[in-house]
Amino acid sequence: IDGVAWIRLHYTYPTDFPYDLLPVMAKHKNVCKYMDIALQHCSDNMLKKMHRHITREEQDAVIRRIRAEVPGICIRTTLLVGHPGETEEDFEATMELSRKAKWSMTYSFIYSKREGTKAAVMEDQIPHDVSSKRFQRLLDLQTEISHEVNASFVGKTTTVLFDDEVDVGEGYISGRSYENLVVRAPRADVNKGFAKVYLKESLGWALDGEIIKTEE
Repeated sequence: IDGVAWIRLHYTYPTDFPYDLLPVMAKHKNVCKYMDIALQHCSDNMLKKMHRHITREEQDAVIRRIRAEVPGICIRTTLLVGHPGETEEDFEATMELSRKAKWSMTYSFIYSKREGTKAAVMEDQIPHDVSSKRFQRLLDLQTEISHEVNASFVGKTTTVLFDDEVDVGEGYISGRSYENLVVRAPRADVNKGFAKVYLKESLGWALDGEIIKTEE
């Protein structure tokens, strides 16, 4: 594994989480401290309806173990809003775990009917305006959390792979850090590829970086 330039572990499921990978992530510097774990929802009621085969308490235990074994890890998740039968209490369970877990980012979406699925014929379909308001609340919360997570990295040094895939403004080049954070630096200071970067300021959605040295 040490012979590989950079490894990012992507998209795991909490029901069969590969715990044996955590010591590898903690030990090897070329394995990113980043994990994408798909929760979908954080309410016991909704998890049962969605056949997720996990409880809210078990989700929390998975997250706590990941953070305990890999200090400083950034975790992304996927969250669904507006599944049939979702109550305000169910939705608040997702908000509550998000506040506690402090995801570095999320992929959130509103439920939509798909012909032929069991959910499409369920009772208690959620009105679109209700789902939309809940979705916006979740996005607003995650924006605050992402700002907080990014701010916690200011003053630190990390490795960034600059690939220019994110629009970060004229005169800048973008990249992803070892922790999968979006980092920008003056285009005149670095080309595409790896660089050691000092994180000097949080922009909320990204971090401003100062190039220390480029790497082969």
